[in-house]
Amino acid sequence: MTPPLSWALQEQVIQACGTAFWYKPPLRSLFLRAGVPGPLVSKYHDESKFVMARSILGELDEQGEPGVAIQHKIVRELASIRTINDRSVNRKEAEAALTELRETAKQEGVLEDPAVKAAEAKQKRAASDARIRAIADQQSQLDKLCETYRSLVVSDGTPQDRGYDLEDLIGDLIKLYGIPYEPPYRKGTVEQTDGFFTFEGFSYLIEARWRKNPPNLGDLTSFSGKVQRKIESTRGLFVSVPGFRDEVLVEAKPIRNLIYLSGQDLALILEGQVLLPKALHVKSEQAAQRGVFYYPLQQHL
Repeated sequence: MTPPLSWALQEQVIQACGTAFWYKPPLRSLFLRAGVPGPLVSKYHDESKFVMARSILGELDEQGEPGVAIQHKIVRELASIRTINDRSVNRKEAEAALTELRETAKQEGVLEDPAVKAAEAKQKRAASDARIRAIADQQSQLDKLCETYRSLVVSDGTPQDRGYDLEDLIGDLIKLYGIPYEPPYRKGTVEQTDGFFTFEGFSYLIEARWRKNPPNLGDLTSFSGKVQRKIESTRGLFVSVPGFRDEVLVEAKPIRNLIYLSGQDLALILEGQVLLPKALHVKSEQAAQRGVFYYPLQQHL
C-alpha cells in the first residue's frame, strides 16, 4: 500500500508549485505527466497556482490509493526539476522550496536518493554473492567429507584406527556448520571423550563407535554415566556406525540423557539430504517431546 503524503510534504508540494512556475502551462504539463486526469487539471485552471495545487491534492486525497499514487508521482516530478528556466520567478525561493521538498520526500521514502539506492543495491549483490560462495564452499567440503566416509567404509583399517578417523570426520562435520566444537581429549586411563559441542543451549559429549557389532546396554550405560557426571545441561550423542539393536534400545529406555546417531543417519547428513543442525534439532526434539531417543532420520525425509 502506498503511504499517504504527510501534511508537511503536501504543503511543500504546494509551495514548490507556486514558486517554481510563473506561467501555468508548464505546471499543467507536470500534473498531466504525473497522471492527474485532464478534467481535474482543467477544473482549477483559472485559480492561482497555489490554489490549483492545493485543490488537486485535496481531490486526489479523496480518491484513496490511486490518488495517493498520483500524489507520489507529482512529488517525484517536482523533485526532478534541477534548473529553473523561467526568469520571472524568484529563483532562490523556488530552489529553496524544491530542496526542502526533496529532503522531506527522502525522509518519508517517497523519493529515494539514487546514490544511496545504488549503494544499497551493490551491498545486497555483494551479500548475495557471498552467500552463494559460502553455500558452494560448504557443499564442496561436505562432498569431501562424504567421500572420506565412503572410503572408510571399504577400508581394511583396524577398528581403533577407523574410530579415530570417525572422530575427526564428526569434528570436521560439526565445525563445517559453525557449531562450537572441542576436539577429543583423554585424561589418564579413566576418562576420555570423543569430542564435545554446544547446540541450542545444551552441551553434548560425543561417543563415536565404529566396531563390528552395535553397542550393548553396558556401552550405553557407561557413556550415560560419564555424561551424568558433567553439568546438568549436558547430553550425550552416541554415534554408532553399525547402528543399534532394537532389543538394546528397549532395555536402554531408562537412560534419558543420550540421543543416538547411526551410520545410516550419518550417511544422510553427509549426502546433504538432512542438514546437521536440522538432524540434531529433530533428534533432540523427538527425545524431549516423545521420549524417542533413537529417531532414524530416514523417517524425516
